[in-house]
Amino acid sequence: MLIHSRVRGYVCILGALCVLSWPTFSTNSQAQSSPKKKTLRVHPATASWMKVLQHSPKLNQKLLAAQQLGKIGIGAAPAIPLLIKCLNLPLYWRYQSTLPLKKSAVWALSQMGIYGQIALPSLFVLLEDSQFKKGVIVAIQRLISASPTRALPLMNKILQRRKNGAACILIARLAAGMGATAQPLSHALVSLLSLPNMGSIGRAYTPTYKIKRAAIFALGALKSMKPTIVAGLSAMLEQPLTQDLARQALDRLFIQPATLPTKAHIHYLVLLLSDRRRRKGRIYAAQQLSYLGPLAYAAVPSLRKALQEKVTHTPGASLHEAALLALKSIGKRAYPAYKEVLTLLNHSSHRTLARTTLQTILPPEKKHIPLFVKLCRSTSTFVQMYALKQLHAIGPVALKAARQDLRSLLMYQKKRPTKLRQSALRGLARIGEQARFAAPTLHALISQPKKTHSSPALRVQAISLLAQLTSPLPKGSLRTFFVGLSDMQSVSTHAKRALDKHIDHPLTYFPLLKKMLGNQHNLRTRLYAAKQLARIPLELHTSAIMDAQRIAQIVSWIGEKRSAPSYIWAHAYARLAQHYLAHNAPKDRALKALSSAIKLGYDDIISLATAPAWAPLRKHKTFKILYRSIRISPRDLAELWWQRKEQRFIHHDTKMMIIENITRKDNSWTQVPQSTIPSHRTSSPTVKLGRILLRRQQQHQKSIVLRSDIQRKHHLTSMQIISNMGGSKQYWSRQRFATLARMRSLRIARQNAQRRIRRIQQRRFASSKRLSSSPKPPPGLHTLHPTKTQPQKQSRQTYVRHVKRLMRHRRWKQALPLLTTLIRWNPKQHDVYMSLYTAYVQTHQHKKALQAISHYLQLRPNDTDALYKRSLLYFSFRQWTQSKRDLQAILKQRPKDVNVYNNLAAVAIHQKHYKQAITRLKRALSLQPYAAYPSLNIAYLLLQSGQRKQAKQWLNRSSYALSNEPFFYYVRACLKAQEDHRGSALEDLRKALQKGFSYGKMLSEEVSLRILRRTLALRVLVAPYAKQLTHKRTSR
Repeated sequence: MLIHSRVRGYVCILGALCVLSWPTFSTNSQAQSSPKKKTLRVHPATASWMKVLQHSPKLNQKLLAAQQLGKIGIGAAPAIPLLIKCLNLPLYWRYQSTLPLKKSAVWALSQMGIYGQIALPSLFVLLEDSQFKKGVIVAIQRLISASPTRALPLMNKILQRRKNGAACILIARLAAGMGATAQPLSHALVSLLSLPNMGSIGRAYTPTYKIKRAAIFALGALKSMKPTIVAGLSAMLEQPLTQDLARQALDRLFIQPATLPTKAHIHYLVLLLSDRRRRKGRIYAAQQLSYLGPLAYAAVPSLRKALQEKVTHTPGASLHEAALLALKSIGKRAYPAYKEVLTLLNHSSHRTLARTTLQTILPPEKKHIPLFVKLCRSTSTFVQMYALKQLHAIGPVALKAARQDLRSLLMYQKKRPTKLRQSALRGLARIGEQARFAAPTLHALISQPKKTHSSPALRVQAISLLAQLTSPLPKGSLRTFFVGLSDMQSVSTHAKRALDKHIDHPLTYFPLLKKMLGNQHNLRTRLYAAKQLARIPLELHTSAIMDAQRIAQIVSWIGEKRSAPSYIWAHAYARLAQHYLAHNAPKDRALKALSSAIKLGYDDIISLATAPAWAPLRKHKTFKILYRSIRISPRDLAELWWQRKEQRFIHHDTKMMIIENITRKDNSWTQVPQSTIPSHRTSSPTVKLGRILLRRQQQHQKSIVLRSDIQRKHHLTSMQIISNMGGSKQYWSRQRFATLARMRSLRIARQNAQRRIRRIQQRRFASSKRLSSSPKPPPGLHTLHPTKTQPQKQSRQTYVRHVKRLMRHRRWKQALPLLTTLIRWNPKQHDVYMSLYTAYVQTHQHKKALQAISHYLQLRPNDTDALYKRSLLYFSFRQWTQSKRDLQAILKQRPKDVNVYNNLAAVAIHQKHYKQAITRLKRALSLQPYAAYPSLNIAYLLLQSGQRKQAKQWLNRSSYALSNEPFFYYVRACLKAQEDHRGSALEDLRKALQKGFSYGKMLSEEVSLRILRRTLALRVLVAPYAKQLTHKRTSR
């Protein structure tokens, strides 16, 4: 009894002190009317229940008393010390569990309002016990919400001690909900970020990384730009367990809707960018600066320092990319950083982005001409290419200023690309006559003894540039053009045109033409010189005034030279006649040249009867007389036909051998079978010249195939070295498969060679004894010329084989008329309609494709593949009802087709039947749980209906297969925007736009992106893709 009386007295004194010492409160109306404060009114039943709670020896009665005190609420505030004492009871009291009593005491304390905050220390201690965790969390939340400002000192003290991990996590979460009210806790929250990553705190062994994540979330909710907060959050970007939350928290600080960034924002970002200890923090700062546009010009020095660093690992590469994007968004005000951006042109991973950044920093304007001219003298070829491109964009004024540098870039240097030299040539061509000073360099370029030092395209451009210069030509130009005649076919053609343009009077250039006629090493040079010399006797009245005796000597010399070899002069006079006809000269002059050619033995009656060049003369009486005067033996005529066909066959075989070399895996040389050129005696100059040209073409074929073989061998050697690097368990299996592939490739190559040998044997020229070798008059022009009669009607099998060959080689336009012919012959051939549908689709004639597939379905109405194709066409034409009808017809035959359900859902979405679309998509996913496109569509629908968690789950299902789908990144951006992760949302939008997202109307009307649409960052991001966004919402 003595003990009970002492306890009773202690409790009464404590309750009285609690009532008297606790601050009184008053209502708003009473506070305004009188300054007196109203004290706490204690409930009459409080004392009796306190006695039960204190003296009762039964645990059930104590439990009932605690519950009744909790129901009384604030009126039972004097019982708070007793309730706190109940929390400190052992787990078992008098062989009974105290767990229900403790839970009831926790609940009763939560009902005490502001007075219950006395029990917060005990509740925080009890928080570490998992049996009371849920109830204690609710109690603490209620007590702190009654007066958050009064609880801040206690919360700050617990955070600074860092001994209770569960309490730290709960306080951080509560601080996140308080917002700006929790500003006094910022220092303590930042101190939590210095905890080690791997460790635990408190009796419950709470992991420290969870505490840090909660603190990061709370700091992001405070929206305070204190330097300590920014520094702490940026440090958390470096740690994998906290970098995602740290990025989201920093996004809340720096990306504010409907407000422009202040100088403080940019100052903190610059400080973050200058801290070399924080790599990921620097990357984040550069990305945020890229969203600010020209407002971030103050960060240009820091961005320059970031670009000057040489970092080889992935974070460094990301830093360089982010810095380039920031400079690109700043624009012209980032001019001081152009040197650092130019250095990144030499890195293949940054070259494209650096080039686009330079175009915004240094636009092609006249004030930048001196700088671009200076850049042309750089040692980096990529910088030179960029400078030349900008000079071309400015115009001829800039090119004239850089003409000396353009000439120096023409010269050959090791590792100087041909594209750079071609660009310099184009620049010289644009400045016109002022490029005359570069003539010696052009001569050296065209007559380069080592053809590997220049390309045919480069020499063609040089010849064209020299030919553009008006007379007088630079000294040595004609000799250079003659050198170009001995080059490849494309170069010799342009050289011939240049010579025809500038040699108006052959008498003027007689010494040069005479020298070129004696060139025994080049047949083209001799033929051209003979053609020009043949003009002299025919154009004496148009020649320059010269001594008559000198002209007579030249004509007699030409007459002596025409005797041997006759095929050169005969061909020269014939080409001269064609030259007259092509340049609209008088026909009499062309007939005179043709007459001289025929007198020298020209007998190419096939060309006279079929070539378009002779068409203007075929109705002329003199031409017909000259044609009938030709004499040619039937054997020579047959060989002429054979030579023409053989030239085409050689060209085709060469092309096919080069194509086969692309996929060959063996290391052997290609066999080049060739026809045997006839060697019997002939008196026809045309046949002799044809044999020489055919032999040259065969030699060229061997050299081209040999070059292709060498490239194939080099490629196979390098690939074999790469495959042998590093060992693995599959090494010997890879070697076995590679050996089998080489054997198969060699067998196919030998089969192709044998096939070509058989074809050559079939088409070889065999001089029949029945063909006479004595010259005879030629057949008539109309009998030799192919008549324009109707072609014979081929069999259907021939047409089908031809169509299949064209379809196999993807020659859709050539196959279309043949397919329509087959349909006209037999309109009930369903396979022809399907081929016609394919050809129309490949040529983008979708309406005709729809007609073709409809005809096919009339013949075969149960073909589900055709129905599916027609439903896609209907969908593209926005005919939802017809598309839905075809898809439902497919479902009757294929009830487990996932793609059909997905397309039906897409139709339902366009018809605004969203519930039906979701059921269709869920049906598709029940058939194939990990289908990508249905998961993406259902994620978008759930996102539109506000179910973010479920949308995120469905979106994660489709992430493995849709990494290149722009709509996937768009949906993920909408989800991140709804979660208030603005930086991540902007990054996903950037990826969607880069991968081709073009739904402008969807982007402008999306509800989820409303929070980003008010920011400057989104406008800066979308601006470069304005042309891409069509503002037309097409079908997905």
